[in-house]
Amino acid sequence: MNQKITLNNILKITMALAFLVISFSVFYYFVIFVPTKEMAELELQEEQQRQKQLTEELASQIKNEQICREAGKRAYEDYESGKPAKWVDAFLEPEFKFNKCLNTCIYSGGHTSGDYVESFVKNTFTNKDIIWTFDKRGEYDEKYQRQHDMLFNDWDNCEHWRTIYSLIK
Repeated sequence: MNQKITLNNILKITMALAFLVISFSVFYYFVIFVPTKEMAELELQEEQQRQKQLTEELASQIKNEQICREAGKRAYEDYESGKPAKWVDAFLEPEFKFNKCLNTCIYSGGHTSGDYVESFVKNTFTNKDIIWTFDKRGEYDEKYQRQHDMLFNDWDNCEHWRTIYSLIK
């Protein structure tokens, strides 16, 4: 096993090593680098698309809220003007919102009269009650408050309200 180290053998070994380095480089480029780069570009595009969609949804929501506030104020003014002064001690502070579940504008309000409190949530455009209660002052209607909170907070279970709303529309 006494081999001579010749220039020819060194050249063969060098060429083999160069071939392996080049092969590994090509493998790394096509199998690891390019797919990773493409994946990162795809994720960036998806993130930009999500950001654009969120921006559009936010702009739409702001516009809907503004429309609802204006329409709700008009509807509530009509409600206030339709109640004779002798029936009303004070009006409740109104709330206005675009409800995504019902895909409409809603407003809540009511008034106090003697020992009683009328509270409601109505469709702003049809002025029909969605929920309504007439309670003795000091008595708290938990069911009404829970439904009110569900309507005025973003609530995930829309099917419940769509069913109820379809009955009173």
